[in-house]
Amino acid sequence: MSAGERIVRNAAALTASRAAAMGLNFVVWVHLARVLEPERMGILGFGLSLVGFVVLGVTLGFDAVGTREVARAPDRVPEMVSALVSLRLALAVAAAVAYGIGVWAAPISGTYRAVLAVLGLQILARAIRLDWVYVGVERMGVVAVRDVAAAALAAAGALVLVRDADAVVMAAALVVAAPLLGTLGVWAGYRRDFGRLRLRADRAAWVTLFRPALPLAASAVMIEVYTNLDTLVLEGFRTTTEVGWYSVAYKAVMLALVPAAVLSQAFFARLSQALGDAEAMRQRGASYARATLAFGVPIALTGPWLAEPALVWLYGAPYAPAAPALALLLVNAGVIYVNMSLGTPLLAWDLQTPYMWIVASGAVANVVLNLALIPPYGIAGAAAATVASEAVVLVGLVRVYRRAVGAIPLGALLRPVPAALAGALGPTLWGLGHGWPVAATVAAGAAGYGVLAWATGVVDREGARAWWRARR
Repeated sequence: MSAGERIVRNAAALTASRAAAMGLNFVVWVHLARVLEPERMGILGFGLSLVGFVVLGVTLGFDAVGTREVARAPDRVPEMVSALVSLRLALAVAAAVAYGIGVWAAPISGTYRAVLAVLGLQILARAIRLDWVYVGVERMGVVAVRDVAAAALAAAGALVLVRDADAVVMAAALVVAAPLLGTLGVWAGYRRDFGRLRLRADRAAWVTLFRPALPLAASAVMIEVYTNLDTLVLEGFRTTTEVGWYSVAYKAVMLALVPAAVLSQAFFARLSQALGDAEAMRQRGASYARATLAFGVPIALTGPWLAEPALVWLYGAPYAPAAPALALLLVNAGVIYVNMSLGTPLLAWDLQTPYMWIVASGAVANVVLNLALIPPYGIAGAAAATVASEAVVLVGLVRVYRRAVGAIPLGALLRPVPAALAGALGPTLWGLGHGWPVAATVAAGAAGYGVLAWATGVVDREGARAWWRARR
């Protein structure tokens, strides 16, 4: 199988599984939002953001380091897993103890404390995930099955067990338990494929992992700052209800970013293998950007118009005040697609240190803007701060990417614009103007864009044909 066919096959597997998993997870989130109502959704959203920061002390930048090493030397999988999981577990125990003390001492209600305590189990669960192994060896199907199984468990549990607003602690338990069970299933497959895990406290191996991981970890912290700091600031300066509004808006944006995450994983190993070959770096970087921006451009152009009707349709009228924030966040989704088209190759090509400084600049801007905009403007200010921070990151990524390969894949950005305007935005505005249901409007825009994207070459038709041949 050729490299192109392997990328398409992996991307197709991940796309199908992520679509199914995100669809199920989105059903869960919509159900929780309607049952728990904005204030309790705010508790859940705040807890997830807080735990997200703590988990960074466990994951650091090890996923990217592990994936790179496994992609370049697949025979080292047992060695890498032994060292990396052992290190993560040690960090997780320390982080969980510190988190538990903080939750116990916090001046909050019993329900709030119980939600935070349950969500804290994610710290240990995240330490043992093995996605990076199967991404590195380009066996995305394992990750795909895990994602769908976890999402199905969460959906079944939420629909059966979360039936009223007092079930917020149960909702938190499902958020943790479903992916943890999926991860344990991956471990069963790992034992069959690579043998038993042997934990070992190898100081030399840990130091070797830390050196390249620390810049990536710093970058991850900065990304978390301008991903979740707004939620923490909203809780501190505004109300828990506004946190609930913002959380559901952000969840909708996460759904829009699924293709970006899928393509990043599907291309990462091949991008890593191009290191040192300037022409291969340019070609693979351009191919990755073309695939990524084929999704990002139509989302940024059409998403804001759908913000208010989509919120009301999905979550109900109590969440309508989140519409201005969601519109800005969907514009920001387009910027994130551009940033990932440039940033993922930099990480694959061992440029994690300049990447760290770029993301740090965005994080600093985000802190300043959140503190300036959220107190007076609430969730709209939070969304505006996020957009501005991503724009700062974009400027830095352009400079470093150009220095690495000599040219920015500008054509990948411009190619989808005509198809997105005519095929996606046109039908969307027509549907909204004529009172179509939200689902029908989205379907019309997606279908129109799909047709024009294929006709105008936005879609890599040769890659699509290669995938089809591989299926037959």
